Amino acid sequence: MKIKILKKERLIIVEDYFKIGGAPEPDNYCVSCSNGLFYYDRYDATFCAYCDEWVTANCGKIDCFYCNTRPSTPLEIKTLD
Repeated sequence: MKIKILKKERLIIVEDYFKIGGAPEPDNYCVSCSNGLFYYDRYDATFCAYCDEWVTANCGKIDCFYCNTRPSTPLEIKTLD
């Protein structure tokens, strides 16, 4: 998997298909694949790009802006052409 991190712009580009506002989570690793985790600004949540899974659980609040707009997987919606 190709992941490009642009620290200055606070962007993560995954496989040239996904442009994500966020940053690597320092010293935080996926329990399934042991790769580093990332923070996704738009959804206020941590995820594993390699497993394409959210690590942060949905809060369950009906009016939560972040959780109610979050797709079922982090890389479900293509953000680059």
